[in-house]
Amino acid sequence: MIRFTNQLLYSARVVGTTNKSPLICSLYSWGSAPNGQLGLGRNITEQYTPKLVEFDDGCQVFDTDRLDSGSFHAILAKDKKIYSWGHNRFGQLGHRNTDKQVDGCFTPTAIDFFNGKDIVASACGSYHTVVSVKDGEKGYSTYSFGWADRGQLGHTGSGVIQEIPFLKDKKVVAISCGFDYTVVVTESDGIYTFGANDKGQCGTTSSAVQQPIRVHALDGVKADEVSCGWGHTLLKTTDGELISWGANFHGQCGQGGPLKHHIAPIGKVLLDRPVSSPSSGSCASSCIVDGQVYIWGSSGDGKLGLGETFKDDLAQPTLLTTLPTNTKYTSTSFGYDHCIALSDTNHSIFFGWGFGQHGTLGHGSHTQSDLKVFSSPSVNRYFENINQSISTIHCSLDTSFAIVYPNTTNNTK
Repeated sequence: MIRFTNQLLYSARVVGTTNKSPLICSLYSWGSAPNGQLGLGRNITEQYTPKLVEFDDGCQVFDTDRLDSGSFHAILAKDKKIYSWGHNRFGQLGHRNTDKQVDGCFTPTAIDFFNGKDIVASACGSYHTVVSVKDGEKGYSTYSFGWADRGQLGHTGSGVIQEIPFLKDKKVVAISCGFDYTVVVTESDGIYTFGANDKGQCGTTSSAVQQPIRVHALDGVKADEVSCGWGHTLLKTTDGELISWGANFHGQCGQGGPLKHHIAPIGKVLLDRPVSSPSSGSCASSCIVDGQVYIWGSSGDGKLGLGETFKDDLAQPTLLTTLPTNTKYTSTSFGYDHCIALSDTNHSIFFGWGFGQHGTLGHGSHTQSDLKVFSSPSVNRYFENINQSISTIHCSLDTSFAIVYPNTTNNTK
């Protein structure tokens, strides 16, 4: 199996704070970067503690900016601009410059095509990118670019930026991309999927979906968040219900039942209370319920965080009892095999567990004791030590990102 992200792989944006006015922030990254996906320059291939990402054009980061990443590339979406960096073999960075098309970008670089357009939603798949915009009187348009072999771009074009005709004039609420498929949530026109469907990831009976298809089983569902993993999807409705479908080899869809049911149809995740911050990993999932972290799916590489002796997969959500019980949690973000949770008590720390190789949990040196499987959550106080609070955490394939702001009371745009 190829190791990639979601968020993955995937779209797993996590918000730890909400502010009326945008906060002036900084972007940090850590983990693996053989293709420049951390945005830290050509000479850094692994980063074991959080490190500041610098923008060559002096771009200012705010807490309202949205970050997402694929297997080996990442994007930062602002109100009227998008930056991308990392691997670009398939054109997933959206740059028309020939040199960048070949080499990729090792630091954040603005995508000229989107300059001045209102960015509505955006997401990265493994090697593709999808962006929805509102372009003045032209209305709403959704574009895709990158790897196209499995229909995940929603059009028949090559990897260059191209509009998805079927989504023209549809107001998009959320987008998430898996390894080779895409899910688009619209405000009033339904939920659409396209791409590979060999694991049921498009929620239909077709073997592949070459252009957006409305998932009629979800007609009438109002959703505001979606998170795609390697081959499964979590969809949160506006009233906090969680729906899932797709690959279920390890119970990652959370619908219960025997794990031998490898493909799960569209159905409810077994939770009886409203959820927030759903996040899909490679073959595990997480969410927040009443301020506590729930986890389910594969226990491999410590992904469930339930301790060294816990080896079973979980087919339904289970309380993560190994986290400190004297606090509540605001959000989670799954990478491929690691997960991070933010505390509501102390916004300067985070808890991480799972696959710690390449520095994904940001604990420090490259010694054997730091680069290991963390079978239980471990606290990281890096940002507390530099007097910063965390606004957003995002995890991907062996990489992690954080948007942070100084612990001061006068820090607004």
